[in-house]
Amino acid sequence: MKKHYFFSLFIVFLFSGSTTHSQWTEQTSSTAKKQNAVFFLNQQTGFTGGDTGTIQRSTNAGATWFSSNLGISGNVNVTDIFFSGSDTGYCTVSNGSLTGKIHRTSNGGAVWTIMFDTTNIGLRGIFFANVNTGWAVGNGGTVKYTTNTGMNWLSRNFTGTTNTCIYALSSSLVMVGGFGSAGYIARSTNAGVNWSFPTIPANIADIRFIYFADANTGYSGGLALGGQGGMCKSTDGGLSWSLLAGYVGSTPLNAYFINASTGYVVNSSGELKMTTDGGVSWLNQSVPANGSYADIHGSGSFACIAGKKIATNTTVSIQQISNELPSEFALEQNYPNPFNPTTSIGLRIADFGFVTLKVYDVTGNEVAMLVNEELSAGKYNVDFDASNLASGTYFYRLQTAGFTQTKKLSIIK
Repeated sequence: MKKHYFFSLFIVFLFSGSTTHSQWTEQTSSTAKKQNAVFFLNQQTGFTGGDTGTIQRSTNAGATWFSSNLGISGNVNVTDIFFSGSDTGYCTVSNGSLTGKIHRTSNGGAVWTIMFDTTNIGLRGIFFANVNTGWAVGNGGTVKYTTNTGMNWLSRNFTGTTNTCIYALSSSLVMVGGFGSAGYIARSTNAGVNWSFPTIPANIADIRFIYFADANTGYSGGLALGGQGGMCKSTDGGLSWSLLAGYVGSTPLNAYFINASTGYVVNSSGELKMTTDGGVSWLNQSVPANGSYADIHGSGSFACIAGKKIATNTTVSIQQISNELPSEFALEQNYPNPFNPTTSIGLRIADFGFVTLKVYDVTGNEVAMLVNEELSAGKYNVDFDASNLASGTYFYRLQTAGFTQTKKLSIIK
């Protein structure tokens, strides 16, 4: 667990005002290898795939991870991972532009079996529209297609240079992103038999990801001309794409959206950016440093980022319930206690100033930063969602200039 984790919001609280935001907490990986892909089936069960054939599995919202790569060679890198059900999953592996293979598990990641070898064509992405139908993409315009749970794979190639990503809205409607002399998105409405190429903004030099929040609203992005990143958006199921000029940053690598308006993107600088207005504006999120984050995925409001480090978000809601001036600072006992997975913590702030509220495990490691900002005098409730923490006893501490108080809470799952 990490020991120092700061998250700041520049918000002016009004009486009865509230805000909800995500705090990102580093989790302990079972390996020091960089993880290139992450996939969560639900808010508890997830997988990562990374360098030298590593695959990890978590069953407690990313709080702990264990190795799950039996059958995958250590001389390849896992480039993408996708589960079509609780037991059945797939991953692509590659060694640069060589050794492209598709592996499959039918027992929740305990054992992986090679299902297809592209014979020296690197694979970069995999996606299943349902339990039977899926695609894998890679170099040289390669598109592989299965309709029988990955037992057999057919070619759905088109003229392209490097296919980097794949997304399917149905068993028929599928989109592939990539780059060659310029970035492109290829779109098919008949499972890849025929491909069309929607116009994308001219300054997008490559496409690194495609993600749809619903049947109409999609986001994509990659390297833009001039060396910076670029993002674009579709509101018609991928038929047309418009530039999101409000994105400023390095190359976006992947995105995860909670709904059509609210989502995150990780970029090549290891940053995490968030939008709540459909991509019009993007704010940097505070995440554990030096994570080299390469991928993001989640379920509902829960999300996980993976790279050299792994971090998950905790949802925190802060509400000022009164602007009556308390006579003294105070930290109240959380309620309910014990709890699973949410609880409320009361604060009494006697004077304007900088306030922190942190949660620690029994060894003294910081596991969540709930408040780290200036608050006006008043009474507050902080709603804490501990979905990504294990059962046990924790301590929470309120600290301001000249005041510190600590209390104990218990999570029972």
